[in-house]
Amino acid sequence: GVPIQAPMLQIHTVAAGGGSILNFDGSRFRVGPQSAGANPGPASYRRGGPLAVTDANLMLGKIQAAWFPKVFGPSGSEPLSLETVREQFGALADRCGRSAEDVAEGFIRIAVEQMANAIKKISVARGYDALLVADAHTTNDAEWDGVAVPAASVIAHTNMYWHWHRTPGCRGGTVTTDEADMASLAAGGR
Repeated sequence: GVPIQAPMLQIHTVAAGGGSILNFDGSRFRVGPQSAGANPGPASYRRGGPLAVTDANLMLGKIQAAWFPKVFGPSGSEPLSLETVREQFGALADRCGRSAEDVAEGFIRIAVEQMANAIKKISVARGYDALLVADAHTTNDAEWDGVAVPAASVIAHTNMYWHWHRTPGCRGGTVTTDEADMASLAAGGR
């Protein structure tokens, strides 16, 4: 045989994406690892799929059906269905004695926690700063150690950009901002 030397990356996957199925077993909420996939997809896709992380985000207004193309439903010509999502979260809320919004928020918190734990596993446990590898979902409106961070995804991505430019072997660069940008961020702007 011939020895082969090739660069490799260690990859850790997390089952908490938009298609991750939301379950309530009568005593606790679960997110994933099963996925609704693209077909039938989440309940909001109008193809009979189960509630998924995408639906929880739609329920909470974190994504807007109007911003998506009308490619859903059996004919592929309908918008995302907020009505279906509200109906299914309402039924789930009745089962667990909470509001539909609280149920959706609970599922999102679980999904975010799963992603944060994966980030910790591949970063903090190896001595890296977790904010340098965090993605937009795990940091958007984040609460790190009980402290709410407005516009956290912007902060995390700016932090990644600065780190990338300070890392040996990477191109240098600068990020500029003005007082209006910082005032907007401080006020919770996105």
